[in-house]
Amino acid sequence: MASPTALSSLGSVPNEVLLNIIQLLNAHDLSRLSLASKRLNALSQPLLWNDIELHAAGYHECSAELKDPPPFRSPSERFYQGTRRNDVIEKAKKLFEMLAKVNTKDPERAREILARVRHLCTVVDSPFVADTLIQLLPHFQNLKTLELHGTYSCCESEATSEPPYPALPNLRFVKLFGYMPRALVRLVLQSGTALERLELGALDRPVSSSSCYREKMQYPPRPEDKLGVDSDGESDYGSVGQECVIPRPLGGFLHLEEEAELALPALKHLYLFQPTGRAIDLGVLNYGWSQRAVRSCLADWRRVLEASSRSLETLVVEQRQGADYEELDGWASADFLRRNDDGSGNEALMEMLTHLFGDEAAFPVLKRVFLRGITVCESTGNRPSATFPGGRFMLLAERRGIACDARLGEWLLFDRDSGCEYCAEWSASQYGEESEDDDEEEQGEDEETSDTLLARV
Repeated sequence: MASPTALSSLGSVPNEVLLNIIQLLNAHDLSRLSLASKRLNALSQPLLWNDIELHAAGYHECSAELKDPPPFRSPSERFYQGTRRNDVIEKAKKLFEMLAKVNTKDPERAREILARVRHLCTVVDSPFVADTLIQLLPHFQNLKTLELHGTYSCCESEATSEPPYPALPNLRFVKLFGYMPRALVRLVLQSGTALERLELGALDRPVSSSSCYREKMQYPPRPEDKLGVDSDGESDYGSVGQECVIPRPLGGFLHLEEEAELALPALKHLYLFQPTGRAIDLGVLNYGWSQRAVRSCLADWRRVLEASSRSLETLVVEQRQGADYEELDGWASADFLRRNDDGSGNEALMEMLTHLFGDEAAFPVLKRVFLRGITVCESTGNRPSATFPGGRFMLLAERRGIACDARLGEWLLFDRDSGCEYCAEWSASQYGEESEDDDEEEQGEDEETSDTLLARV
C-alpha cells in the first residue's frame, strides 16, 4: 500500500503520465496498485480487464505455437497473470465463477465489465467454463482477440446456441483449439463477421480404448457414434471400437439448415488443423479412425473456406497422424511419419481443397498456402508428385500462381486408455519432459524436424 506522502506527491502528476507508467506493470503489481487509492483504482482497473491472459508465463514462447507463419500476437505482447500453473488455474476458476455470478445478479454490470476486455486467452477445462463463455460472449462487445484451448472435460457441456447470433464488431482474431462444444464453435464463428484471422483446430469428444472394461471406460462410445453396420455410409462400425481410437476432428458445428449463411468477408488468414489416421500399423497396437467424423469436419471446413474465398490471402492446413504414447518407445516423430507417408490419410482433405481450387475464380487474392503433415512427394527437396493427393494439390496451386510450401509436420500423441489428447495446457512445462539437449540430440540423429521442407512451388 502506498504511503500518504507518496499518494500526495502523485496528486500533482497528470493522469496521462501515470498511465504511461502503470501500463508497464505486470498483472500482480497492477492489481496491488489498484488498492492504493480511488484514483489509481480508476486508472488501473481498465488495464487489468483489457488483456486477460490465463496461461502461465512462457506458454506462448513454447514449441506448441507455430512460428511460420508468425502468430497474430507476439509472445512479448502477452500480459501473463502468473508464473505457476496452479496459480493461473485458481485465478481462472475464480474469474469465471465471479463473472457467472455477476451476470446472474446484475447483467448490466456484467456487460459493463466485459466491455472493457480487448483480449481473452484461456483454457476451457470444464462444462461450467464452456457454458459460461456461451452465455457471456454477447457482452464482449469490444473484444479483439479470443483464444480458447479446450480440454476433454468441456465436451460434457450441453449448452446450445441458436440464432439470432450476437455481433462482435471488433473481433479480429479467433483461435479455437482442442476439445470444444459445437455450440461454442458455432456461436463464435457466426458472431465474428469482422474476423481477419481464424485458427480452427477443434476436436470431438474422445472415445476410450475397447480394451478397457466398459464400466471402466472414461469415454465409452455413444449411440450416435453408430457402432452398428449401416448401409448409408455413415457408420463408425469398426472404427471407434479399437484398442486405440485416434482423436476425432469436430464436425457438425455449423447448422446446415441455417437461413443465414456463414459470413467471413474480411478473413485474410485461415489455419485449419485436424488429426488423421495411420495408413500403416508398425507396432502391435490396433488403431481405429472415424471416416464419418472426417466427412462431417470437412463439410464445415468447406463452408468456412467458401465464406472467406473472396478475401483469403494465407491458408495453413495441418494434419497430424495419431499415435499412442507407447509409440514414443523406439520411434522419433519424423521417423514415424516417414514410415506412414503413403498419403492415404490426406486424401479426403486434399480432394476437397483440389475441388475448391479447381474453380479459377475462387480465392482471387490468395497468395500463400502452407501444408504441414501432408505427403506430397517421395523425399525432401523434390518436386511435388501427382502420385499423391497432396502433390496434385500443390501442382494445381502452382498452375494458379499460388506459392505453396509443404513441411513434414509432427505426430499427435494421445492416451489410448482414455482416448484423450492433451493439447490444452496451462503452462509450457506440460508440453513434454524431454530437455532441450535431448531434442538437439534427437534432431542430430534424425536430421529432420517438423519444419523440414518437403517441397515448394
